[in-house]
Amino acid sequence: LLPAEGNQRFRKTEESRRLEYLALETCDYKIQYRDNSELVLILGGDMIEGQLGHDMRAGAPLIEQKVAFWKYFSAMIGLFAMRYPRVRIIARPGNHKHDIARHPGRATASKWDGHEWGMYYALMMMCSQLKNVTWDLDLKPWAIIDLHGHKALSTHADTDIKLGSPLTKAEANYAQLVMTSTLKTYGESFESAYIAHFHSAVAVP
Repeated sequence: LLPAEGNQRFRKTEESRRLEYLALETCDYKIQYRDNSELVLILGGDMIEGQLGHDMRAGAPLIEQKVAFWKYFSAMIGLFAMRYPRVRIIARPGNHKHDIARHPGRATASKWDGHEWGMYYALMMMCSQLKNVTWDLDLKPWAIIDLHGHKALSTHADTDIKLGSPLTKAEANYAQLVMTSTLKTYGESFESAYIAHFHSAVAVP
């Protein structure tokens, strides 16, 4: 960042240390139950900045972003595979990595046909020797996840179901999710939802 634009750096050192901190917290979580644990890792999209078109020179070159993703996440998943007896990964694309040649605007159809789905697939191949790691990498932009007999919805929430910021639209989001679950829009009812897109860590009862 330029000095006039603020003093908060977030480059290679900062991003790698932040992800490392998250990975170590995950590895240290309730280790007394580790022998009977399964780690469920949800990759909900926007894994890299991509090139949204607001400023094509704002981010690092796209291939540099992809290589950083593969480097960091292959190492992290390898660490998880050593620390947990089972690791289940659910991966769905976001909106930052759509292919502007295919989707000049927002990708509302064939959302998988973009950079991020390919990034996930390559990561899955990199981790293919980790026998205790399973993947759910589907073409649909959402997933229904079974968690101890309870159902959860995971989606990026920018197209297939369009939600507002959880900081300001929690009640409207809740009403829409209840309707979606009741109507079984995704084939099943669900009791919770993991929503990406808003770049905010918020837990809403």
